[in-house]
Amino acid sequence: MRRIVLMGDSITYGCNASNKKSSWAGRLEEYLNTNFKNQFEVINNGVLGENAQQGFDDVEDKVIKYTPDIVLIGYGTNDCTKEQGSYVNDFYNFESNMEDIAGTIRSETNASIVFNLAPPVIEELCNTDTMQIYNRDIETYNKAVKKICGPMGLSFIDHYELMAGRKDLKQLIDSGGIHPNDEGHKLMLENIIASINHLFS
Repeated sequence: MRRIVLMGDSITYGCNASNKKSSWAGRLEEYLNTNFKNQFEVINNGVLGENAQQGFDDVEDKVIKYTPDIVLIGYGTNDCTKEQGSYVNDFYNFESNMEDIAGTIRSETNASIVFNLAPPVIEELCNTDTMQIYNRDIETYNKAVKKICGPMGLSFIDHYELMAGRKDLKQLIDSGGIHPNDEGHKLMLENIIASINHLFS
């Protein structure tokens, strides 16, 4: 049996999907069970509120120890969140974290490594006096991941490009403005399958 490990933040975890099966991770597991019966195990190690620094600190427990065949990594939204005017994880540290996560997984396993780029938020719904998330920052942090992928020969799945600018974005993101709802998770899963289905064969 081949093993897929997911690491990332609350979007990977499936926060605000109506249930685990409705998250993109749950839908991925169902898709694999339907189309590749008993060939895959999906381990979702997404953590609410986690950023890339925390992910790198725990990469051994979250990924390496499972000897995965495929790893999907999704950070950025929490990293580029501003609290009291400062980024939770500044751009250069984020870029270094993501490169280190991928490098560690590559050196310790034979897994295919894929980055999930952070989707857009609805700024008027999620921003407060003490916390702000701006789509321009999500784009900037996503570009850092794309920059890493080139020299390392890694793949990324661009959920931001898929969803940004859509007139129905409010039907894809929950009322808090940050997390995909069931329809948003469904769209993400479709994007994942379209991008990396070849890895499942």
